[in-house]
Amino acid sequence: MDFSEEHSFVQEKLYCLNLVLGINSCDLDQKVEAVLCDKHKGKKLKLFCEQCETLICKDCTLIDHKDHKFAFIADVVEKHKGQLQKKMQHVCGTKKKIESALKTVKEMQDRVRKNEKKIKKEIDEKIDVKIAILEKMRATLKQESTNLTATKMKRLSLQQDGLEMQLASLKSAVEFTENILVKGSNNDVLSMKTQIESRLTELSKKEIDDEVYEEDKQILQVNEIPHSDLENYFVIKDGSAPDPKKCTVHRISNTNYIVVHVRNYLNQPIDIKTNRIKCKHSELSHFTCSKIMGKKGEYEMEFSRRLGLVQGWFLQVLIDEFIVRPMIIQE
Repeated sequence: MDFSEEHSFVQEKLYCLNLVLGINSCDLDQKVEAVLCDKHKGKKLKLFCEQCETLICKDCTLIDHKDHKFAFIADVVEKHKGQLQKKMQHVCGTKKKIESALKTVKEMQDRVRKNEKKIKKEIDEKIDVKIAILEKMRATLKQESTNLTATKMKRLSLQQDGLEMQLASLKSAVEFTENILVKGSNNDVLSMKTQIESRLTELSKKEIDDEVYEEDKQILQVNEIPHSDLENYFVIKDGSAPDPKKCTVHRISNTNYIVVHVRNYLNQPIDIKTNRIKCKHSELSHFTCSKIMGKKGEYEMEFSRRLGLVQGWFLQVLIDEFIVRPMIIQE
């Protein structure tokens, strides 16, 4: 062991010793200097009272520690050092466990944050795909509307042209007839009568295209998706979280025990901390909850009151403040 390793080892031992004794290392010098008895002036503390576990002087053995078992410090110090060593090793072991647990927690925090980023990225990707589909649908629907409108407008334009031509012909014939009647001579009227009558008859008998079949009935048909379905199109699920809808409870007959089955959204058993399981009932507020060894996701709730005494009552078991299900207590 080189100097740096030895120094680190000593520092760790001092840290553990401080935890055991509840003192700071800077106080050690003061304690070492305190070698004189504070009750008997000038008397050195050379003895150790086993019963009181304190340093004493020779005069202390005559009054305060009379009939107590004591010995010279040098004779018992090694034994007590050994005891302290064991305590220190135990505390150091606990320290390592805490450090290991902290490391695990920090690693899980990092993994949880990374998982959050991953899920958010996936959400964006999935939603963006749906948005792209909707945008494509928007363009397609608008083009369909444009095409339908163009077809209607073409038919209406042809009908308009036909009616305008027919109207122009009628106006021309009427104007010509009026001119003959007003300005023409008798010979003009009689000579053109047959021709004019024929033209007017032809125009009056010509079918008028006055039925407009095209209508402004273009609508957007929405194939409704239930709002709840749309909300649940994407749902975030956590396989390590209990799903109250999947969790169940049952009572062990003729006992004051209830078994809680903790399940995730996939109906798979999962383990959680027992303090997340609660009971809601004024008469059954005192209970203990413990994990059933060897059975994943199963917990046993023991009530201080016999459940048979509250027959017919509703008992609510909650996980993370969410009700698992109301249970009627029956014998």
